[in-house]
Amino acid sequence: MLIKMKEYERIFQVVSAVVESEEGNSAHACIQFSLFGANILVDHYGLEAKVRCGLATYYLGDDDHVLCFGEETAQGIAGTQKGFHCWVEANGWILDFMAPKFGDLMKTEFTATPRMFQRKKSEMKEHPNDMAKTGDFFLHHDQDLADAILTPICEHLGMQDLAGLCSQWFKKPPKKILPSVATMDQNCKIRPVNLKPVFIKTKW
Repeated sequence: MLIKMKEYERIFQVVSAVVESEEGNSAHACIQFSLFGANILVDHYGLEAKVRCGLATYYLGDDDHVLCFGEETAQGIAGTQKGFHCWVEANGWILDFMAPKFGDLMKTEFTATPRMFQRKKSEMKEHPNDMAKTGDFFLHHDQDLADAILTPICEHLGMQDLAGLCSQWFKKPPKKILPSVATMDQNCKIRPVNLKPVFIKTKW
């Protein structure tokens, strides 16, 4: 693995806490999970982590439980402005820091507990139709789509501040991490952000 499960868990706990403190739905926050997670990998691990964007399909279990982030187009299923997903690539590995929330998007017995998604890119299927068992996946990065969606978000000062907050709060296990940090809202009111007590014991 590129990072240990406890390290992945800690990144998820930090990012989900910050996302929800901004009144966001962490089950629909792939951009933030990817941007903030990649920033932590760069700052704390010295990795060349890149955020990718496009079509994403995951085989979650039996009975064809496939989670698809994309839309049907004239050219077939593809990532679009309305149907897309973001993930992180680093050193030949793919990490999806939103994966522990898949259960909130598709409730099945296979997503009842939060799972880590960290797989070698070489394990990816060549086509979505090739997926046949739990853990199979297919991702297709679209650079034009990524530029259109991510560039304005990355340039937003508020998003940069939140990415910095996540990186400053994060500590590599087994180092202790503060159970909460303080942020300031638009009205200059101080509010606490509490670490999410979500624990990950298995993986896709």
